Amino acid sequence: HAGSRPVLLTLAGAAALSTLALGWVEATAEDHRALMVCLLLAGVGVNGVQVQMYTVAASAYPTQLRATGVGWATGTARLGGVLSAFAGSVVQVLGSGLKPFFTGVAVVILATFTGLVLLRRHLPPRG
Repeated sequence: HAGSRPVLLTLAGAAALSTLALGWVEATAEDHRALMVCLLLAGVGVNGVQVQMYTVAASAYPTQLRATGVGWATGTARLGGVLSAFAGSVVQVLGSGLKPFFTGVAVVILATFTGLVLLRRHLPPRG
């Protein structure tokens, strides 16, 4: 078991790069493989980080604060999800296209990546 740091950084990095690539991929009716690969990597990366962050958040807080800490982490993530829907709508209304939208999503994922780098209390390696 490698611990949570390398796993989370790999997932977040893959999600950021593939999300950024989504704005640049030219999918045609005949060939949409690159689009599907980017969607797969973005989905696996984002969902993998979300799932593992519950465990990391639970281990990062002392026992007496654990429920509150995980609650705040979950609430912050939900707020980000709501705000991202509004931001996506603004980009769509402005008619900016897919490149600025996916670039913005990639920037948010890179912010998550940075937070994971700075996080001191990852799950330790076992083994």
